Amino acid sequence: MLEEILENGLNSKQRLRVNNAPDVHFKGKMSHEYTTQSKDKSKDRWTELRLWETEGGAWIAEKVGCSSRSGEAELRDVLVIEGVTGEFDEFVDDTTRLAVELQAQEQVMAFFGWTVVAKAFAKQAGWDVVRHVG
Repeated sequence: MLEEILENGLNSKQRLRVNNAPDVHFKGKMSHEYTTQSKDKSKDRWTELRLWETEGGAWIAEKVGCSSRSGEAELRDVLVIEGVTGEFDEFVDDTTRLAVELQAQEQVMAFFGWTVVAKAFAKQAGWDVVRHVG
């Protein structure tokens, strides 16, 4: 999948075929990706997590249960979060912008289920997903 995305370039047209929901079409780019597939691609089942940013400022979180087993298909779910970035940026102070992004990160992590894989995705993306209690 990553090779295909890189071939299409940044802000290319994307179509995500979603299970049990409408497919999602957008023009955007992938900002983060994490896979549990081994480097030698020896696993026959694995998980892929992606975060997309659309031209319109939405984030699209994508989780895919992948399989190379005969008769099994990908299981893909997405979460669309509108208005994370975009036109309002020039009118909003840094504190508000950061708050919007942190809220979106929380939504993505909840969608991913706060699993070990989700936390590895967040770490790779540079997100602080530790709860600091005073």
